[in-house]
Amino acid sequence: MATFKQTRVGGKLVKQLAVAAALCTASVAQAGVLNFEGAVSPFVFANETVTDGKYWMTALGGAEGDLTGMFINGAEQADICAGAELKCPQNNSSTYYAALADSYLVFGLNSGNSFRLDSFSASFIGTGGALTRGLLLLQGYGQDGLALGGALQIALPVAVNGQYNFGTFNLGAAFSTEYAAVRFLGYGCDASGMCFRNLNGSNFAIDNIVTSADIPEPASFGLLGLGLLGMAALRRRKHAA
Repeated sequence: MATFKQTRVGGKLVKQLAVAAALCTASVAQAGVLNFEGAVSPFVFANETVTDGKYWMTALGGAEGDLTGMFINGAEQADICAGAELKCPQNNSSTYYAALADSYLVFGLNSGNSFRLDSFSASFIGTGGALTRGLLLLQGYGQDGLALGGALQIALPVAVNGQYNFGTFNLGAAFSTEYAAVRFLGYGCDASGMCFRNLNGSNFAIDNIVTSADIPEPASFGLLGLGLLGMAALRRRKHAA
């Protein structure tokens, strides 16, 4: 009988452990948005890292100290984006980031945790030259700093009546891996579809970068604690028997 009772109690313990493990893996997706509204200085220089809320962003390209980007208030951009010098998107009245001078950017979470890139808004920024449209290459990186999978190509909206506008890109399964960092690399393209970098024309605007990550649900920890208490009670009953 002793052996039989011990086996039954052990079976219950195994079941409790399985339940506890399942509860421990329960998670909830938490989303966040990098919208650049927390920018302190309007200017960003080569190799400079800035933070905005729970995100960091590094501007790359160009020599140390070169001006490579700006945070632009779309409602007050007339003095910055005027004439043929800089053709900025017109359908965004909030703050966005403009990657200029063939620069590009990498961003991630301040916590260092991995995340999914769900969507973002972006536009080409024209300079009045032969490069009249743009595309972005998205590349994700793992915790070891190595690229995960291939790059995803995104064609930016073309100008309508000479005016550029932001488009919103929902990535879904096309970019569903969790990354430690994501790079946005721009190209400028001519009317024939040939795309180039390093011609001072691969400029782009970006805003409202939406990310998500699966984290343990707080309620799961409470349920896990109850499961552990139950296992302790079963152990006491076993010893009492």
